[in-house]
Amino acid sequence: MARQAPPEHDPEATYKGRTAAEHAERLADLSHMRQLSALEDIAAMGVHGLPAREAIHALIDGIEARNLDPRVAEHVELAALGTLYHIEAPEAPAMARQRILDPGYSERTGTYRRLMGAALNSGMDPESLGADIIGLATSEPEHAARLLRTEALPDTVQADLAQALFPLDHDAETTRFFLEKLADFDFIEPAQTLDYIRSHQDLASENSRATHSLLVIIGTEEALDLALDVSGSTAVGEPRLVGLFAQSEMGAERAMERILEAAMAAETPEAIKAATDALGGLTQELIRPFRGRTAEPGTPEMNLEIVHDLHVGALARLIREGSTEAHQAQGIESLGGYLRNNREVPPNPALEPVFAIATSPEHGREARLNAQQTLQATVTSFGGALEQDPEYVYTETVRMLWTGTDAETTEVAQRILGNARRSSEHAALVLEQLSLTMEAHLDDWAVNPAAAVALSLASMDAFDRHPAREQGTVVVGQLIASEQADLAFLEPPMRRHMNTLANAGNNSATGTIGLIGPTIFAEHAALHREFEPAAFAQIMLQQPAWLTDEPGAAEQWQDFLQQVVAADREHFSTTAQEALDAL
Repeated sequence: MARQAPPEHDPEATYKGRTAAEHAERLADLSHMRQLSALEDIAAMGVHGLPAREAIHALIDGIEARNLDPRVAEHVELAALGTLYHIEAPEAPAMARQRILDPGYSERTGTYRRLMGAALNSGMDPESLGADIIGLATSEPEHAARLLRTEALPDTVQADLAQALFPLDHDAETTRFFLEKLADFDFIEPAQTLDYIRSHQDLASENSRATHSLLVIIGTEEALDLALDVSGSTAVGEPRLVGLFAQSEMGAERAMERILEAAMAAETPEAIKAATDALGGLTQELIRPFRGRTAEPGTPEMNLEIVHDLHVGALARLIREGSTEAHQAQGIESLGGYLRNNREVPPNPALEPVFAIATSPEHGREARLNAQQTLQATVTSFGGALEQDPEYVYTETVRMLWTGTDAETTEVAQRILGNARRSSEHAALVLEQLSLTMEAHLDDWAVNPAAAVALSLASMDAFDRHPAREQGTVVVGQLIASEQADLAFLEPPMRRHMNTLANAGNNSATGTIGLIGPTIFAEHAALHREFEPAAFAQIMLQQPAWLTDEPGAAEQWQDFLQQVVAADREHFSTTAQEALDAL
C-alpha cells in the first residue's frame, strides 16, 4: 500500500534513551507482551515515533501468520492501529475505517467499539463514516446492528442507523439493545414501542424492571396491561408497578379502579383480602412523596388529601357494591385500619358506609356486628374520629343505638357513647342527640340502652344545676316510662345514677318534673309498678332552693303537684298532696 507523506518529525528523537527505530526493533520479538510494550513507547513519542511506521505495518501484516490466540492477536493489532494514530501516520484513519466496515474482522462488539474510537480520534470525517455505516443497514444489516450496539457512533449517526434498522428483523442481542433504548430514539412512537415489546415479550421479560420503566413513560392503561403481561402478574400482584402508572398519564383514580375491579371480582375471602392489601400498597406508593420519603411527587396536581379520598372512596364502593358479605366485611376491616393509621382523614364521610351497614336491618346480624366492632376500634383509638369530629360520631352512634334490638346489638353503641363521660362537651352532645331523636323510638326495645347512656351522662358532677342535667333527666324520664322499659336491664344503671338525677337540689323544676312525670301519668303498667314507686314518690317531698331562688319555679312545681293529685295515681297522688300541704 502506497504510504502518504508523513508530517515533519525528528528521526533522532529519543524516548527512554532510544530512538523510534530502536524501539521498533522489539516489534520483531516473539513475545506479544514485549511487542505491546514497544508499541506503548513508540506511541508516547507522538509524531517523532514515525520512523517505526513500517515496522508497525509489518507487525500488523504478520499477525495472522503467527497463529496467536484470536483475542491476543486482536489486542496486538488494535494496539498497533492505535499507535499509528498517536504517531499521526496519515493512513491510520483509513485502516480503521476498513476494519470497521468489515463484518468479518472480528466477532466481538468491543473490538469495533475500540476501532470506532480510534478512527474518530484520528480525525476521520464522522459524516463520511456515518454514510458508509448507514449503507450497511441494507447490505450487511447484522454488522450494522453490531456497530449500533457499540454505542460509539456519533449521536446523529447512531439515531439514523437505529431508524434504518428498527423495522428489520433482529437477532436477540440487537432486540435486547432496542428494548433498553426505545425511549432514547425520537422516531419511535409509543404505539410502536408497545408493538415491539409485545412482539418480543420473552426477551422483554428478561429485564422486566427496565421494560416496566419504559412502559411507565408511556403511562397508558394499555401500557400497564402489557407491563403486567411482561411480569406474568396482575394488578393485585404488582401494586408498586400500578403505583408508578398512577403517577403517569393513566392517573391515580383509574389505577385505584383497576385494583378495586379485581377485589369486586374476587370470589374467596383470601382473594378479596389480597386485593384490598394491594389497594393499600398502591396507596402507600402514592402517599410516599408526601411523607418525605422521595424527592418529588408523581404529578403536580396530586396531594395527600386526594390520595386519601381515592382510597377511602374505593373501599366505600367495595362495601356498598360488593356482591357478598365477605366483600363488605373485608372492605370494612380495611377501611377501619386505614383510618386508624391515617388519622388526618376526616371521619365524615369516610365512616358513612360502615355506619350504614351497622344500622341497616337489611344486612345480616353478623355483618352489622362486624361493622359495629370496627367502628368501636376506629373511633375510640387515640387521636381517632372521636377527637376529630365528635358531633358526627356521636350523632351517628345514637342513630346506631336506636336500631338495636337486644343487648348484643347495642353493646358497641353504648361503649362508644360511654366515652362521652371524658368530656362534658361530648356528654352534652350525646344528651342533645338522644333528646332530639327519642320521640320516634319510645316503643322500641332500644329505650333501655338509651336510658342507660342518658343516666350515666346526665349524672356527671359537671352537670349539677346545668341545662344538660335538666335535658338528660327529661330524656331518662321519657325512656323509663316506655312500655318497652326492662327492669332487669335498667336496674344496675338506675341504682348507680338515679339518686343523682332525683336530687332536685342539683336539678331544676323542669328536670325533676320530666324525670317522674311520664311514669306517674303513664296509662300502661309502667316501670314504677316494679321499681320502688315509693322512692319516686319521695322526690315530690323535696323542697330545693330553686323553689324560692328561681322565678316561676314554685308555680311550675305547684301546678305539677296539683295535676298528680287530680290524676288519683296509686303511690303518687297522696304524696303529691302531702307535698302541696308542706309548701
